[in-house]
Amino acid sequence: MRQDHPSTHLRSQLGLLPDAERRVAEVLLSGAGVAIHESVGRLAARAGASPATVVRLSRRLGYEGFAA
Repeated sequence: MRQDHPSTHLRSQLGLLPDAERRVAEVLLSGAGVAIHESVGRLAARAGASPATVVRLSRRLGYEGFAA
């Protein structure tokens, strides 16, 4: 499990992410208070990505997945 704040870690990784994962990250950073309560499908749709991309991003950042 990550020890630093999720948004800090996410910002530090933005430039390293594939395009679809970066779009998900940007949606998360622009409205984390809302995004963390969304389903994977809704978050993916807002980012123009697939639900699998949301899960991949979560795992890339060191989390087990994305739960809403």
